[in-house]
Amino acid sequence: MDTALPTPTPELVRANLEKFEQQGIVTEAALHQLVATFPLNERLEDILLKVVAINSIYGTNIFAFEEAARHIHSLGIDEALSRADPSVVHRIAQMTIRGKPRNNYSFATKYCSWHKPHEYPIYDNLVDEQLWRYRTQDRDGFSDFRHPDLRDYPKFKEIIQKFAYRYGLTDFSIRDIDKFLWIQAKGL
Repeated sequence: MDTALPTPTPELVRANLEKFEQQGIVTEAALHQLVATFPLNERLEDILLKVVAINSIYGTNIFAFEEAARHIHSLGIDEALSRADPSVVHRIAQMTIRGKPRNNYSFATKYCSWHKPHEYPIYDNLVDEQLWRYRTQDRDGFSDFRHPDLRDYPKFKEIIQKFAYRYGLTDFSIRDIDKFLWIQAKGL
């Protein structure tokens, strides 16, 4: 049986953020520099570099880099990203790779987050696991979402925001909450 998760507090979040920074400082800096150098998604070459880097660092199982880059390029996402439009995540996620439809949801959240980290929370299995454990722990009732809601991006973002609100973590950014949940799931 799972042990109860600790109640998230600002102190616990800060401690987990410190752990995250100790582990990921070089990776975070490299991706930040890459996206700062190529902030737009107008040139296929720029998109390809970002696809390869994000996929390689996060292991998101994109095996057809150029096809994924062409897909993103065809969407013309910069205006939607500038507005923090959550629908851009699903537009990026739904791609055809080598003739087969794929849903690269986790990759798409990471791609958008690296362009607007305070607007696009990152979804991955570890964050999913933590949010679901907090939900099913049900002692605090921060949200009554269903598990599939975590894979619906507008709902996922709302769940993250409710989590932050419920536990008094609204002074932290969405990216900080991502890092907290990830470190919490890793048990570091």
